[in-house]
Amino acid sequence: MANINFPSSPTQSQVYTFGNSSWIFNGTAWVSTNGALGSSGSSGSTGSSGSSGSSGLSGTSGTSGISGFKDNDWLYLQPSSGSIASTGNVFILSGSVSSNVISYNSSNGRITLEANKTYNLRASLALANSVSNAEINYQWINVTAGNVNIGNNGGVLVVSSTASAGWQPVAEAIISTTTSTEVALKSIFSNSSGGLQFSQCYLVVQEIYGYSGTSGSSGTSGTSGTSGSAGTSGTSGSTGTSGSAGSSGSSGSSGSAGTSGVSGNVPVTGSWTLATGTNTVSFTVTGGQSYVMWVNGNIPSGIVNWNATVTLSNSNVPVIGVQYGWYYAAGGALVLTSIPSQIIGTAGSISTSSPAVSNTNTFTFGITNNSVTTQTVYYGYIKVS
Repeated sequence: MANINFPSSPTQSQVYTFGNSSWIFNGTAWVSTNGALGSSGSSGSTGSSGSSGSSGLSGTSGTSGISGFKDNDWLYLQPSSGSIASTGNVFILSGSVSSNVISYNSSNGRITLEANKTYNLRASLALANSVSNAEINYQWINVTAGNVNIGNNGGVLVVSSTASAGWQPVAEAIISTTTSTEVALKSIFSNSSGGLQFSQCYLVVQEIYGYSGTSGSSGTSGTSGTSGSAGTSGTSGSTGTSGSAGSSGSSGSSGSAGTSGVSGNVPVTGSWTLATGTNTVSFTVTGGQSYVMWVNGNIPSGIVNWNATVTLSNSNVPVIGVQYGWYYAAGGALVLTSIPSQIIGTAGSISTSSPAVSNTNTFTFGITNNSVTTQTVYYGYIKVS
């Protein structure tokens, strides 16, 4: 007959049956069960989940790129051929043309300007030395607007064939366009059939609207924040509530702004009111720059004109450049008696002289008003560097 053989390594509540009898292991011994086995106890509730870790910090933003540069419109005409236009007609000149955007038509003397821009127009003519007892006056016109005169007029007068021509006084105008516009230089008076001294003649057009800088490039993206550490596992039991979300990382700092574009050059203009008799007048500019300058007075029987191209450094050293002055001696109502003494220089040579002027950035003129009332004389300058 077989013997009862309990398992050698029983587990808690394990049941062993032999024949019609059963035993249950209570953790210490095998206990006989006379009735049916009891039902298993219910499982314990799940333990609560651990809390979530905090979010990492956001990286810093990259720096903005620098602003860009925009070139201005311009045109320069150095004529080498053409004739003096009769009164009321346009000067038609040909020669060397350098330009950006602006165009010149040598068949009709017209210059085409772009829409929605502001321009400075300058022109200067000189009569040939072979011409005597001659005068020309000229002024810019807006052809597109019906040949309307714009700006101040310039003039040249020669009273003797043995005298040099009067140096080129400047006809100048400022014009702002709304559409594509044609302009030209018109003769408002001429009694000469002679020729021009082309080496002393020029037409200049320059856009004076400021430069617009392009937008800087975008900064690089900031680095990602580090991940929060994982929460610890909850204990077993009943299902716990979800842990609260970690706080968001702080935002990175913004990149620095790009630099602005360069400003454009704008003419500075003014005027002097001359009392009758002798007058000393002046204007002052900032040192360390280069300029184109001019003085213009035009009254009945009186014209004074002066222009210069100069470069200044410090106010206690000379100004290097070239200047020209002229007045209408036959009329005599305005007489140019002196021009700035600090401007030195000879073409093709080096100067070392030092004029006796303490503030060389102040340009002084002597003008005698021989009319019977006060008169106005205009001046101006534009920085070119």
